[in-house]
Amino acid sequence: SWTGIYSTPNSSHCFSVTGTYTISLTTMSSNGCINTLVIPDMITVYPVPHASFSAVPMVTTVLNPDVAFTDLSSGNPIIWSWNFGDPTTTSDSASTQNAFYTYTDEYGAMYPVHLIVENQYGCKDTISKVVELLPEFTFYIPNSFTPNGDYLNSLFYGKGRGIKEYDI
Repeated sequence: SWTGIYSTPNSSHCFSVTGTYTISLTTMSSNGCINTLVIPDMITVYPVPHASFSAVPMVTTVLNPDVAFTDLSSGNPIIWSWNFGDPTTTSDSASTQNAFYTYTDEYGAMYPVHLIVENQYGCKDTISKVVELLPEFTFYIPNSFTPNGDYLNSLFYGKGRGIKEYDI
């Protein structure tokens, strides 16, 4: 329980510890008469969850864009809302406790990942972390070609990933 003494007509108190509190009001008239009103269990403070997660890997490359997200929240959450921060799609979310996401940007980016957790009392908490997808460049040039009219390997050109344009 909580005990506080206030001598003003209007008072407030922030209850920061989880629990149920009985409130009492004692008044005194100008004649010195005292009256007390007690309301048992008037205030209930519910516990709040604390959101946390890990991402493996936190930093990766476009050649390995798969990231596993593990919920590390405390406070008995029962609802999870993930947003993986991918602006290229509207399906970059999940509602499972743990999640898996594959990023598709071939040039790399930084993605703000948000997790909102909610417990059985409707109390919520959120956390954000950044997952980084680094660019990775590959470039292959053939060592031979056969311009003999059979349309197989008839052109000589390089091919790569993470490269928008190149000049021969």
